[in-house]
Amino acid sequence: PNRASPPDKIVNVPGGRVDPSIAGNVRAMMDAARRDGVSLEIRSSFRSRAEQERLYRAYQNGTGNLAARPGTSNHESGQAIDFKNTPGAWNWLRNNAERFGLRNLPGEPWHYSTTGR
Repeated sequence: PNRASPPDKIVNVPGGRVDPSIAGNVRAMMDAARRDGVSLEIRSSFRSRAEQERLYRAYQNGTGNLAARPGTSNHESGQAIDFKNTPGAWNWLRNNAERFGLRNLPGEPWHYSTTGR
């Protein structure tokens, strides 16, 4: 993943927190989706290393959802977002997210990042 931003450099976007380098694009993308009648809602965005470790442990022991190994997740750099499955969201993202610099991780229709990982 890209180098993690310190938590004090992470900025707010509607429903989440991201690296400042993508914040403008995320806001513009959410506005564009809204104009198209689609509500993009963030389920997960920036995660601290400790939070990623907790999620990965839960995944490994069968009590949590799929989670990347700590140190490999773009969530830790604030450059990944997981979106909720609101009506039309995943289809809209598939067709439009790349215009805003975000790419999908194949097999995870909810997960978008700057690298597609």
